[in-house]
Order: sequence, then C-alpha cells, then structure tokens
Amino acid sequence: MSGTHRTQTPATQNSVEEWYRDKDQALTGQARRNLAAHAIEPGAEAYHLGNPDYVTAQQMERVCPQDIDFDRYATLANGYVDYDEAAKHWDDAAWWSEKAQAMWNSDDTDTIPDEGVYWTECDLDYAEEDQTSVQENEAPAFAELWQTHNGTQARIDHGRIVMLMPAEPVNARVRDRRRSRSVLFDGTGLTPLTHSLDHPVKGKTGTTKEHTMNVTTTQTIEEQVAETFRRECHDHGIRDTRRKWAARIIRAWNAMLDGETMGAQAMCELKALTKESLPIRDSLIIASMDKTHKIDQLANLAGDAHTPRTRHTMNEILTDTYETGAVDRQRCAKAVRLLDRLAKREDVYAVQPLAMAAWLDWITGRAGYAMTHAIKALDLDESCSLAALILAAAGQGARPAYLD
Repeated sequence: MSGTHRTQTPATQNSVEEWYRDKDQALTGQARRNLAAHAIEPGAEAYHLGNPDYVTAQQMERVCPQDIDFDRYATLANGYVDYDEAAKHWDDAAWWSEKAQAMWNSDDTDTIPDEGVYWTECDLDYAEEDQTSVQENEAPAFAELWQTHNGTQARIDHGRIVMLMPAEPVNARVRDRRRSRSVLFDGTGLTPLTHSLDHPVKGKTGTTKEHTMNVTTTQTIEEQVAETFRRECHDHGIRDTRRKWAARIIRAWNAMLDGETMGAQAMCELKALTKESLPIRDSLIIASMDKTHKIDQLANLAGDAHTPRTRHTMNEILTDTYETGAVDRQRCAKAVRLLDRLAKREDVYAVQPLAMAAWLDWITGRAGYAMTHAIKALDLDESCSLAALILAAAGQGARPAYLD
C-alpha cells in the first residue's frame, strides 16, 4: 500500500440530490415494471414508494445495498432530512441510523406522509390500474393552502382530494345562460372532488416524431399531443417525461409572457399538457406569478410532484404568495389574457386554462373575475378541484392574507 492518502470529496447539496434522484429513478422504474407485470400480489408486503409504486425487499436491497443507503433514501424521500443536513453527515452511518429510527418510531402520524416510503401491504387494484398507463391526481398544494388559512379540512383518499368545506354554505348557485344549467356548491357536506385522465383516444394516429404531430381527420392536435405524452410516460417513465415536457412548455410559456407570438402548435401543446398533467399545470401557475423561478426548478417540481419534498416546496411557494403578495401583477394579468385565448374553444382542454386564470385572478384580488373563470371551468368539468376551491373561496369573500 503506498503512502499517498486518498482524499474523499465532501458531499454537497447538489451531489446529495443527484444521489437521491439516481436511487429514486431506479426504484420507480422497477416499481413501474412491477405494476405492468402484476409482479406483487395485492395484500403482499412490500415497500411503498407512492401510489401505485411498490417494490419488494429484494429489489430495494439491490438499489440500496447497505443499511446507510436505505436510511439515506427513506429519510430523504419522506422529507425527514433535507439535502443540506444530509451533506453535512453524508458518511456518518450512526447519524443516519439514528435519524431513520427516530422517523420510524415517531408518534406523529404526519412524520411519514401517506405518499412516502414505508413497508406495508400492497394495496393495488390491477384491473383499475390497467385502464390507463398514466394517471394524474389533483396536486394537493392548493388544497393544503386553503386548508391552512381558511379552516377547510382536506385529505388525499385513494387518489382523490376529499374536502370538508366550512360549515357556512357557499350559496354559489350559478345559472349558465348559454346552457340554462345550474351549478350548486352548498359547502355543507363531505364533497369528493376528483380528476383523472381520460382514456387514450382510440383510432387512427398521425406520424409522430418527438413533439411534432401531424393533424389527422380523427384526432385534434391536442389529442395527438396527449397521446404522445401518455406513450412517452409508458416508455420512459412518468417523472422523466413530465420533467422533459414541463421544461419545454414552461420555456414556451415564459416566452409568450415576454411578448413572443403564441403559435397554434404551442397553444395546443399548452392546452393538452395542462389537462394531461396537473403538476405541469401547477408549475405553469407558479411561472405565471413570478419570473424569478428557474425553468429547471419548475420542471423538477412537475417531475417529482408527488414526493413529500416537492409538496413541501409547493406549499412554501404558495403560502409565501398568499401571505406576502409576492406576485408580479402585470405578469399575472398578461397570463390571464393568454389563458382566455387558450380557452376560447370551449372543450375539455379549456378546463385547466380557465382554472389557472381563476387562481391568478383570485391571488391578485380580482374575486369577481376569479368566480367567472371558475364557473366556466366547472361548467365544462364539474370535477375540476382547483376551480371548485377558487369558487368556494371567492363565494365566501375569502381573500389572500396580504390583502387584509
């Protein structure tokens, strides 16, 4: 053995995050293969990574072969340790073991989130999962913000946002003049609000290469974009696909907000992606409020939408906006005008642009406009949770805290 001493490179926040992403992608990829092959029997014990992702103990051990690897992964995934703290203690196995044991043994039920990493029985309905290869649920950040500041109880129950609205009725009965139809939100009971993707369109498809779609007689451009997105999610994984498309869409959206012309293809992609992926929609909302957020950061929030760390980050951003009014009001107004253009053709792809406009109106103190946009969205899709939240808030006279 030579006398030269090999110095180990100290861990940094970036290196910790890269390590975590590599492990998480490997495990998630294995979980998606398990799902496709029905490899884990319902009721069998396995590691839960987040619905519908499960891996066996052996699969976890292959990705995290040492105790310290598993302790690192589980505590980081559950948000119990942050990247900065992890970097300081990266090679201290005793420290990681202590942190992991404290997390597993905590009496606080919120320590390990429902969508976190833990050992449990596999709770999958394969028949239901097989109906679609990609399923997005309403990101909970908006519901959490409303719950925290307005007393609404909200929880995620089997992929649905379930909200117990405040006791005082919203009394928002709205008659749509075009269709002579009423929508009532009485706010007096437990109301399940759900959203999931439609099934992939059946029929002839056009030639597709990357993100270029040819219009056919059987599909709109939006439907082709949606089908391409679903196929890429199936082939390359949901997180990586969301991250890639989010970066593309957010870059185009920022350019439009900076005055560039909105082309027809870009408009169709935006409409399709806000419907197909609500995490991408939420990242677009943040980009609409404040230009300072980097595209890579927002794309990562979309890609890792259902991890505890991302939910915490989203909640921090929205809470700060709610409390301090840290929004670019001119940018929000421009975004609303663009969203109105996207929603000009009133179809299923107009729902989320209208809901986005409702949020931007409400957060900038334009409650009347917020209700109008929310009502239009709900008229097209009564299950749009974000629009229902905004209608409930505006209907009760609730405003962002910075306006009081």
